[in-house]
Amino acid sequence: MRVGASAGVLAPAVTCVLVLPAGTLLGWKAAPGADCDPLFAHSRAFAEGAADPHESPTPDWSGIYVQLSVEQAVRYVPNQFDRGERDVAVVALRVREGASLRVAVCGDPAMADVGASSAEKAQVVQRQLADAGVELGSHRATPLLMALGQQGLALCLVDCEDFELAVPHSLFSEALLEAET
Repeated sequence: MRVGASAGVLAPAVTCVLVLPAGTLLGWKAAPGADCDPLFAHSRAFAEGAADPHESPTPDWSGIYVQLSVEQAVRYVPNQFDRGERDVAVVALRVREGASLRVAVCGDPAMADVGASSAEKAQVVQRQLADAGVELGSHRATPLLMALGQQGLALCLVDCEDFELAVPHSLFSEALLEAET
């Protein structure tokens, strides 16, 4: 065990994989607009190939980030206004009935290191996934979150302050998730 980025939190250094059943509350998202429809449409564009994750400054990390507390999500509301949104909704996201979501958990405090590059952090996750028996195999040339999505995995990791859930665009869909405003 290692001490995590949050004071007093112990987190395993090696990634584990959890299965979240139908009805599980994933967390909250500060979504552009009055509901989550614009985010679902955004992710659909990636899943259908209409958008390219390589256009992102950090393609390994291109996905939808869900916060694990409502307070954490509310802190992201100003970001939406800074992007020019007129309306913002904080939505609760649950695993849809009849579905489940696999989540790889990366508890390594190195992920909170603001001095580490995005590429270095992606390598940490890839190593930990391999240690946990999750091989990206032929997906290694694919951006990290996209490769995880191709294997049906979301990623829970610590940012500089809190844990959050990075959901690949291919998994952030109305078929898998339901949003409550």
